[in-house]
Amino acid sequence: MRQLCLARYFLLYSTLCGLALLTVAFYDISTMAMVVPSFQPILGDISRLVLPERLSFCSVNKEELLNESKPQIIVLQQQQQEHQQLAKKDEMRRLKFDPNKSTEENYAADNDNNTSNNHAGFMGRFASIRQQLDYSYHRVYTVERQRLQDVILSGMLDKTKRLACIGQQQHLVQDNQQHKDLPEQWVIFTAGVMGVGKSHTIRALAEKQRFPLSAFVWVDPDQIRHCLPEFEMLVHYDPAHAGDRTRKEAGMLSEVLTLAALEEGQSVIVDGSLRDAEWYEEYFTHLRETYPGIKIAIFHVTAPHEAVLDRAARRAQITGRVVPTALLERTMVQVPASVEILKTKADFFVELHNAEDKDVQIAQPAGMDWRAFERHWAPSCHTKKIDA
Repeated sequence: MRQLCLARYFLLYSTLCGLALLTVAFYDISTMAMVVPSFQPILGDISRLVLPERLSFCSVNKEELLNESKPQIIVLQQQQQEHQQLAKKDEMRRLKFDPNKSTEENYAADNDNNTSNNHAGFMGRFASIRQQLDYSYHRVYTVERQRLQDVILSGMLDKTKRLACIGQQQHLVQDNQQHKDLPEQWVIFTAGVMGVGKSHTIRALAEKQRFPLSAFVWVDPDQIRHCLPEFEMLVHYDPAHAGDRTRKEAGMLSEVLTLAALEEGQSVIVDGSLRDAEWYEEYFTHLRETYPGIKIAIFHVTAPHEAVLDRAARRAQITGRVVPTALLERTMVQVPASVEILKTKADFFVELHNAEDKDVQIAQPAGMDWRAFERHWAPSCHTKKIDA
């Protein structure tokens, strides 16, 4: 029980510390000068504000929890400091940042598309993975930008909790014959339009102990774009196009993070719409050829039409990022059609309905209940521990 409580609050603590990473830098629009906030007070205040002396539903003392968490907090502080330092570099280039262009265009290493996968500019922890990408589509970034990207990616990759069995799922693992072996390696793709509540649905499953989210590296392009120092400035400058102007870089980093996790033997959940069936068919094939033995799943999240529009509008008010209604309407047609094609290529498929003010429900396949769903995913939380 103590270990379970520590795991839950360590995850909360790491998540809150990670929020500091998301706010690493932003721009003053009027001057285009970068402002870098201080992180030490943020880290210092988190433990004081969110942790009572004794946690309410388990006998873990705050001091014990902080001592257990200290090594990871030190790592987070180091990553945040490095991120801060990198964001300060090359200020002349940043002062020339053109908000009418994408971050990819602003930080490309050259002005012409470079299709060589052996470009001398690949560097850092993820250099070998960058070489695997399609440079007829992507661009090669400056060395300074790659360093900043590496800090973002390392923070997301290294914070994944191993040995992530939780509560109810522990006995399911014990009942499952697969628990004696290493877990299967999965790549789960979420499908659904913006506003349908994909992230909310996945978190709800984890909170109800139906899915071992902490055993997966979560690849979320939206979270990645919020880590880019220019994103807040772009939202204020042109909220309707902020997403598009960070789409290519966030997408590239999502690919790198996915491949890096798979190379480490971890399972991955990739947040996306899955609306381009042709592209994803090729991607599924590439993943299976590159990582023999992996399994692919699709979690298709749906919601009532009006709920999707309302959620997108509320999200725009909070984040400042506007998604045109016409685009939402198109994706509400494209995504289901694409999923119908792609689900035949997956090893597991489920449709989850996320209606307003109701618990998430399994809509498809017919006959699947939560007990069967939980039993299917329970072995994923029985995994070897890798020290961060």
